Amino acid sequence: MSKLRLVPLAFVLMSLAASLSASAAPFALFCSQEDPMERVFLAAAHKAQLPTKCGPYCDSPGSYVTPTATAIGASCAIAQTNLTTQLKSYANSFCGSCQLVVVTTVACHATGTGYSVSGYATYGCRDSTC
Repeated sequence: MSKLRLVPLAFVLMSLAASLSASAAPFALFCSQEDPMERVFLAAAHKAQLPTKCGPYCDSPGSYVTPTATAIGASCAIAQTNLTTQLKSYANSFCGSCQLVVVTTVACHATGTGYSVSGYATYGCRDSTC
């Protein structure tokens, strides 16, 4: 009796498989057709990411760091200017720096020969889209 129950079940499963494979073909055909608007949309999205004109820009601002340096001067203002100049020179020798930000690690203080200040800088590198 159990064999008789399996025959209708097998028939149902085979019928279902045949109908699915027959109905899947039109669906696959529909999905494989190229959508012309998809190309237009993708092209428009791609163009929006491209630079609008040729020119310089600052690549990765704040991503690069100079070593810590110390500068001296006759006053705190001169010592700070000397530190900035020294750090900018280092950054420029690396890649033509941009957006240089000096971070003071040791505040300006009097020494036997003038005033001293220490710090480092973060910066980006100049680049061009040309």
